[in-house]
Amino acid sequence: METHKNIENEFYSYAESKLAFEMSIYSRRFPEKVIRQHPIGSYFSDFYFPHLKLVLEVDGLHHSDFKQEQHDKKRDKFMNKLGYTVVRISGKLAYQNPMGVISILKYFPKGRTFKLNSESEIALVQKLSAEII
Repeated sequence: METHKNIENEFYSYAESKLAFEMSIYSRRFPEKVIRQHPIGSYFSDFYFPHLKLVLEVDGLHHSDFKQEQHDKKRDKFMNKLGYTVVRISGKLAYQNPMGVISILKYFPKGRTFKLNSESEIALVQKLSAEII
């Protein structure tokens, strides 16, 4: 079991690093700033987009643990009360389609929390946002 956790943690770190790399490329092409590990109250966001007041969290498997889920809900609620939008994505999704994730962030309503776990959910947001425009 411990070996499984280590592998999962390494994958999560790799997925977050890959997303961070894509974010650095993104931030070179666009004037908007992206900040890693930004403090909000006593919490730290994985990625923060100040121009959108949006927090992007990359969740590994440990986020499916009941205790961690409760902590995440408390944290998200705190951030929502301050007007932040929180988007949670799985580490797998961050790894598979980092630019797809980045491309849809501006379409989320302010001050709420959203959880994306699959490519089909990204495709749905892209389709809905295309209909809005």
